[in-house]
Amino acid sequence: RLGLAGDSNGLWSGLRNNVSRLVHLRRMLARLENAAIISFGTETNCLVLLASLGLRRRVVVSERCDPRFIPRRRVWRWLRHVSYPFASAVVVQTKEVSRYFSDSDRVAVIQNPIARVLPESASMRDDIEVVIPGRPFVLGIGRLVEQKGFDLLISAFSLVAASHPEWSLLILGEGTERQVLEEQVHHLGLAQRVRLPGVVVQPQLVFQEADLFVLSSRFEGFPNALCEAMASGLAVIATDCPSGPGEIVRDGVDGVLVPPEDAGRLAAAMSRLMGNVETRRTLGERASAISERLKLEAIMSQWERTLDEGVAA
Repeated sequence: RLGLAGDSNGLWSGLRNNVSRLVHLRRMLARLENAAIISFGTETNCLVLLASLGLRRRVVVSERCDPRFIPRRRVWRWLRHVSYPFASAVVVQTKEVSRYFSDSDRVAVIQNPIARVLPESASMRDDIEVVIPGRPFVLGIGRLVEQKGFDLLISAFSLVAASHPEWSLLILGEGTERQVLEEQVHHLGLAQRVRLPGVVVQPQLVFQEADLFVLSSRFEGFPNALCEAMASGLAVIATDCPSGPGEIVRDGVDGVLVPPEDAGRLAAAMSRLMGNVETRRTLGERASAISERLKLEAIMSQWERTLDEGVAA
């Protein structure tokens, strides 16, 4: 992946490294004939667009998160402003993010497809059995970082733990906030009720065992775990954060949306669903329809149309 050299190298060193990357990239692109180029991520997008100037290549760039919440050095924000007009299309994952690029008439909104489930093996099933805390349980999945709001999920669970003593919370993932979250669990006296076992090879198997999925993010790009949980027929609660959940979940129809950064409202929604198996079943059945909406063939058709036309589908 091409990107900006770390700040520790100094500004000029970073610029020299990226000029070198730019020259090398242009040489590679010049060798391609009749090629359409797809690039992902702000820094790489800028470098690819600059490297392809004058080469008459169709370049489609894609932003994978909400640019408003991902800090960028000023130079990259400026380069995005000057280079993106040269793109054949700018692909984003939500309508909300598309408004960030409202000055472009070449924005295509293409969501992610539902991931295919790998064939289940005996070893995978054994690994999952070790991870699962016992039924019933609430599931959260994602990187253990502030963005994902697992501190809010743990706080919300602590508010309902006494009234739902049979329930546990399982959070899958790894990240820089692990120690902070483990200390929070210990401080709240939930060590026997909350587990953070790390990453599992096949989380789809855990979806099949869970009773409720919660996305507690402060912001998102396009939450794949939420979509996969819904495709598994699991009842879901998601924060209506920017951007993604509000374009995936139909509140009260195939899931529940709650305000972000509000552990109390999240706890109330969790308690309501934890106490009503029929509501969970109904929401989960409706949620599974997302598999058709985001099937691979449909998403690939949108990509192919965008590549062919160079404009939003």
